[in-house]
Amino acid sequence: MLTLGTLLAASYAPSPRSSPWSPARRVQEPLLAEFDVNAAVTRLNAAVEREDYAAAGRIKAEIEAGRGSSGAAVAPLVWDASALPAWLLARVEDLGFRFPTPVQAGALAARRSAIRDTVLSAPTGSGKTLAFSVRLVVEVAEQLEERASLATAAVSALLEEAPGGLSPTEAMGALSPALLLPGRDESGDATLPARGPPAGLVVAPTASLAEQAARLLHSLVGGYSRESRTYDPGAKDSLFKFGGPKAVRVAALFTAEEGAAAAAAAASGAGPLRDSELLVATPAAVAAAGESLDLSALRIACVDEADACDGAALDSLPPAASRVLVGATLGRAVATAVESGRVAPPVLVDGGGEVRSWAEDDLAQALCPAGIEHRFCVAPESGDQAQAQLQLLALARLLRNDLREWARLGGADHPRPRAVVFTSDAAAAVRVGAALRDSLWGEQAVATRAGEKDGEVGAAAFKSKRGNAGKDDFESVVRAGGASVLVVPRAEGRGLDFPDVTHVYCFNLGLGEGDANEYAHLAGRTGRVGQAGQGIVTSVLNADPDWPVALSALTAIVCVVARDTTGRSLEAVAVPSLEEDEDVRKGLDDLLALTEEREPSE
Repeated sequence: MLTLGTLLAASYAPSPRSSPWSPARRVQEPLLAEFDVNAAVTRLNAAVEREDYAAAGRIKAEIEAGRGSSGAAVAPLVWDASALPAWLLARVEDLGFRFPTPVQAGALAARRSAIRDTVLSAPTGSGKTLAFSVRLVVEVAEQLEERASLATAAVSALLEEAPGGLSPTEAMGALSPALLLPGRDESGDATLPARGPPAGLVVAPTASLAEQAARLLHSLVGGYSRESRTYDPGAKDSLFKFGGPKAVRVAALFTAEEGAAAAAAAASGAGPLRDSELLVATPAAVAAAGESLDLSALRIACVDEADACDGAALDSLPPAASRVLVGATLGRAVATAVESGRVAPPVLVDGGGEVRSWAEDDLAQALCPAGIEHRFCVAPESGDQAQAQLQLLALARLLRNDLREWARLGGADHPRPRAVVFTSDAAAAVRVGAALRDSLWGEQAVATRAGEKDGEVGAAAFKSKRGNAGKDDFESVVRAGGASVLVVPRAEGRGLDFPDVTHVYCFNLGLGEGDANEYAHLAGRTGRVGQAGQGIVTSVLNADPDWPVALSALTAIVCVVARDTTGRSLEAVAVPSLEEDEDVRKGLDDLLALTEEREPSE
């Protein structure tokens, strides 16, 4: 029988199996961190944004010293003004990307190669989405400008008509960039001529990744990128300051049903397949669109997460179109694409910015950002049916203490800490999310995603960006409808869009040695370029008889993703006991909450 006494006893006394990892904390000294150039670029952009040029100079010197130690010929970390149209160069800087990361600089440097096709292989969080997005816009810039001229001429003619012409407000709307997402009616003015078929294509494996790419492309062509929904004409990233081509339309298709609907609209010369410059779609949507997807005007196609994405769309590209394969864990995906003829032997850009010809033995490994800290803990053992509750108790205490410590060390200048908890499946996500919501209420706002049809996570992510902007208190996040802790099944890990993640928890996932790629994508939700902190990833293991086997597999995984041959990159932490908890009353509340019997989820 599960009792409060059982949990109290276990919470005060560590399991004999986990006793080596006592509150003395870590058993290993951490390795000296490998230089993280992406984190340094983040600090450099932040220093320039606040006009602290002395700090910017020091950081630039640090970057040059760190990159020079590799001995490889790498692309310089500046936007190549000769490769970008002046308006695009101004736009990326206005969006806050004053200096590119290595893979972003390398993606542009690769255009100077005589080789048509490109592979971008870099760790999670290194800025690959911006890398291929800027490359795509550069490739289609001429077409964007030609179509903008036609749209401007059409709007001018309609303005001169009297009566029945466009009003100035309607004209401005017609010439503004449009982001056409499923379910939104942004069809614009039907009297303007259709733009024609897309000039640039992005294929992404999930709707989440496709939407991220579409939103970024929209911001690059003048779309307003701020989440605050405040429209300030003086803002650097506003439409009023944008000097590039007008009326660019970015369309997105996420499902097979949406692809089929777009194909039906194309039959009458309308819809995203006939009236957009840039198209972002999942493989299911591309397949459903079929031959209605006219690729005759296409200059470039990018396949994001190419190891998890069907690249069949590459089969029908015009011969002169460029192909770009992107990913952190590509493995044999590139060799397979070359063998099938979908891409020619490409030029490879790696995470350090080195540009070289691809070779058949270039099997991209699963990599994480260099600055991430990898940890594990073993949940206390009870020997009875209380074990599941003890695992939740361990997670709640660890998470609360970690986020408190991060906030304390970061100070007022750092953003509020945020965490993602990955569970084994959707049912576990519901159970863990409910427990954490009870335990962390008053400190952290917890949202749960329980499958592809659950839209809560997207809303929570977007609202968290708005709600946490300049607001570090719990009440502000809740009022905004956002979240600071997100609980999701492990299957949702690749490309999950949640802002400024400082901590990732892998809760009893049972990863094996062959799961390094999956771990890299889960861990890569933190330590991303543009984030203030490096990030911590903690694996919570169950104290069953097989936990040493699970620990051995986890150690092997971390050795791969952290580029470590010593096995010392994985650190051990103890679950804080009730005696250690700075808020004993809260610790007792946890125990009471977790003894409640919960109805099983459907």
